[in-house]
Amino acid sequence: AYASRLYGNGGLVAETVELYENSDVAERYGVATVPSIAVNGRLAFIGLPSDTVLMEIVERYSQQEVY
Repeated sequence: AYASRLYGNGGLVAETVELYENSDVAERYGVATVPSIAVNGRLAFIGLPSDTVLMEIVERYSQQEVY
């Protein structure tokens, strides 16, 4: 949501998922620790990134094909 505000939506979809209630989602993305960030179906970051790191993740993965 933060990155979306900075860059405009541009096709970026951000969702917050309560993994303890949705263990199938955690398994699908290989998430064992929260917070974790998955982008385009891939685990991109574990932990809480700084604003700078979050923007780097968004920029890096926005150039890849969506799965």
